[in-house]
Amino acid sequence: MNSQGPSLRDPAVGTIGYSWVVPDNREFYFKDGNLLWIKDIKADSYYLRLVLDSMFASINQLSAGAAYQALTIIKLKQVDIPLPSLEIQKQIVAKIEEEQKIVEANKKLIGIFQRKIANVLSEIKV
Repeated sequence: MNSQGPSLRDPAVGTIGYSWVVPDNREFYFKDGNLLWIKDIKADSYYLRLVLDSMFASINQLSAGAAYQALTIIKLKQVDIPLPSLEIQKQIVAKIEEEQKIVEANKKLIGIFQRKIANVLSEIKV
């Protein structure tokens, strides 16, 4: 597990709530100061990323600012993050990753059928 944990990016341009896990202790460039870096967590980094990604609708409501909304450390501390045992966290991550693969495969299949339908329709119009 990565002791660095997930990093939360809060970009000046774009939406609040893009998160990612730094997979090891490699250095990475901070484009600007709009980043929350969660370090030394006692949770599976990938589980925490999934939970935070699923909670960003409510996190957006906690963000401060009118023209530019920022998710501050103080506001992030107000978010209640469910933390089951590490074993269960890893099981949840594995299950979600498995389901995401199925979703991606289905998206590809839908694309294939959409192209087939478009081809048939174009032949009918000829």
